[in-house]
Amino acid sequence: MKHLILYPLMGLALCTGCTANLPGEDGTSLHLLSVTLPDDEGTTKAAVSTISDVNVYLTKSDGSDYEAGKSFMKFSNKSGSWTPDHEVELTAASGSAKVYGCYPADNTITNDGVMPKISVTLLDSDDFSGTGQSDYLYATTSKGTTVAEASSTARGVNLQMNHALAKISFRVSKASGVTEKMTLTAIDIVSRNSRLLKGDGTMLLNDGTLNAPQTDSLHLKGSIELAVSQTAANVNCLAAPMKGAEPSLSFSLHVKVGDVERVFTTAPVSASVHWEKGKQYTYAIQINKMSGTLTDVSINTWQTDASPNTSIGI
Repeated sequence: MKHLILYPLMGLALCTGCTANLPGEDGTSLHLLSVTLPDDEGTTKAAVSTISDVNVYLTKSDGSDYEAGKSFMKFSNKSGSWTPDHEVELTAASGSAKVYGCYPADNTITNDGVMPKISVTLLDSDDFSGTGQSDYLYATTSKGTTVAEASSTARGVNLQMNHALAKISFRVSKASGVTEKMTLTAIDIVSRNSRLLKGDGTMLLNDGTLNAPQTDSLHLKGSIELAVSQTAANVNCLAAPMKGAEPSLSFSLHVKVGDVERVFTTAPVSASVHWEKGKQYTYAIQINKMSGTLTDVSINTWQTDASPNTSIGI
């Protein structure tokens, strides 16, 4: 199921080749017409499935603030219309404005004169549902990958929000010959070349690029009783895209077999791994009493159904 949140202005008319104000665009200030969410399905509790506030920052074409002291704005959806916390006048003298947007709306946008950005925190530990990690989103035009623009003759903009993070899922099961109760209590994602990111950093608002310290592992914890047949992902988290390809990514699973605590480490994924923003990576792992085996890998657009349908060799 797709979660598409679109708040159109009532009675919006399509007009080709005209410069007259659209309904709801009276005046001289910036108007936010709609905010569309990415094609995520909210499997992790951290993933956004609705949005009522979005932060916006306006710059001139040279990267400087469009209006000193007023370029940072917050829009809130009220009764189907997006309302700003203050007005910014768009004038012919100031030229067109680049309209940068982001979510969550509790992050303040700053501008160094080159590119607006926000501060982010990338967790190195989370639960099996990914409830701790914020789902950072950045905005582009509604039908493209470029930053939206507005001007004195076209003051209305539509924003498409995009994931800056990747979604990492696991489908963990026990082998058919295992009769003992197996309980998964933790998964360590291990990158021997430290391609993972953690800690405090920044997100650039033109394309969602994340910058933060590198680390060699991410830790997920919880408690799941494993079944022989597992058709959907039972562990999900959000993680930063990798800065480069990781040729030696592996997973260590902490499992309680009966009353005995054991750690099963898979062989590295055979192909180099390079997580990208907005994509979902699902790893199928089967556990027997002696080892953990990586049986399948799938890469898809971010979605609810984490069962593999596009497999790559391992």
